[in-house]
Amino acid sequence: MKKTRLKYESGLATVEFFVVIIIIFLLIGCIMVFMASAMKEANDAQRKAHIAQFMRILLTLKVSSGLFPVQPEECAVGKDCYNLDKVLTEKLLDIPMDPRGEGYYYYYRSDGEDFYLRAVMANGKPYVYNTNNK
Repeated sequence: MKKTRLKYESGLATVEFFVVIIIIFLLIGCIMVFMASAMKEANDAQRKAHIAQFMRILLTLKVSSGLFPVQPEECAVGKDCYNLDKVLTEKLLDIPMDPRGEGYYYYYRSDGEDFYLRAVMANGKPYVYNTNNK
């Protein structure tokens, strides 16, 4: 009887190769999930910064004119807040837009004495700045 000798080849077997590929895809998946949550947090931080910027602009407008731009009903800034948008463009101020892009807005309401600003955060909850705390 003739004995056959098995040759061992160096390198990865097919199963080992697929295991390595699966591990790489799992790592990529974990990184993608982490990046998505980091992007949501970054967008929320930008929304809060925009609300603070609006607040400073509005307080400056009140100091110069005595009133906030009157807008009795809540409106979308940059879309249908005609009084506020008019004042901002007259002063050559940029209107901050929501990080999600077109179709998402910051909301404003004012009786001239107090104002209300609102943004919708990534989790769907509102972030509100209200000068009269009502």
